[in-house]
Amino acid sequence: EKKLYIESYGCAMNFSDSEIVASVLSKSGYSTTNILEDAELILLNTCSIREKAEQTIRKKLEKFNSLKKSNKQLKIGILGCMAERLKSKLIEEEKIVDLVVGPDAYKDLPNLIDKVERGQKAINVLLS
Repeated sequence: EKKLYIESYGCAMNFSDSEIVASVLSKSGYSTTNILEDAELILLNTCSIREKAEQTIRKKLEKFNSLKKSNKQLKIGILGCMAERLKSKLIEEEKIVDLVVGPDAYKDLPNLIDKVERGQKAINVLLS
């Protein structure tokens, strides 16, 4: 069974979205863990309203990327509004995430993760 670590920032909706994501992914064999180092998939569910949120997320991403050095299988994704706003920047310029998914694409996550596991970068940000 694969381990999913998910962190939510921002509005109450993000927290309920994270629960939806966890349940969608549990059908694909993921169980959630609170131990970052155990995770094969780390998802950050973000809100892009505040500049400070963006800085927080960037710091987190740097930390997660250092974990990739010791765990080559680790995949990192960003969900939520920030994903929509910064999609190309996060994947193309900074190459720090494998997966960028907007709020309307959560049901598509199993397919997107599948792509990422086959070595592609996956972006699915349908704007609501």
